[in-house]
Amino acid sequence: MIGVASMEPFYHGRVVFINTSGEPVAEHTFDVEIRDVMVANNTVLVSTEGVERSGTAIWSGELYALDGRGRLLWNASIEDRALWGHLCGYAPAGVSLLVDGNVYAVDYKGVVYVFNRRGKYLRAVKTSASRTLGCGDLIRNVVVGGEGSLLAWAYFDVSMETEEKSGLCVYTPGGAVACRPLILRPDTIVVRENYVVLSLSSERGNERIEVFRIEGLS
Repeated sequence: MIGVASMEPFYHGRVVFINTSGEPVAEHTFDVEIRDVMVANNTVLVSTEGVERSGTAIWSGELYALDGRGRLLWNASIEDRALWGHLCGYAPAGVSLLVDGNVYAVDYKGVVYVFNRRGKYLRAVKTSASRTLGCGDLIRNVVVGGEGSLLAWAYFDVSMETEEKSGLCVYTPGGAVACRPLILRPDTIVVRENYVVLSLSSERGNERIEVFRIEGLS
């Protein structure tokens, strides 16, 4: 069991490992904010938000894999793998371990980055969301979830012209990708088997839950 402290911008993040009695047994501290955490196959995967480089709008986060005792197994950056210009930044929005044993990260341009279980970079995949999410927009949030053979992420984006777009995308290890628009803004995402559960809200704060069944992807 793990706990996460300080998932707010500009604060150090800390992953705390807890035994079945609720006692902390180990921890790992990061110099930056934690964006997302996933636990699978006795491995803790962490994506960090990164820090803004001086005088720029470039954010550079990283991926980390920890063992059950909080020891670092590997870490990787998507910066030198990015498929877009530097104005987009390089921070991963979330990370998941799928049934093929590979680690999948999604950035804020909707690009999927694939690493093997030892942290070796394998490939990057553009999606239709990559064309929707422009560099340098006003507001953006991307939430990521994955389980089994399904990776999913949802986004909302407000452009410089104040045009707002939201959407949901799914991806499988076989390379199949599908995206669809959403009416409301996604806040959280959960993937269970072939279902995607989204918590959604409007600009006025109205909230709702929507469940999507994913079929026909391979």
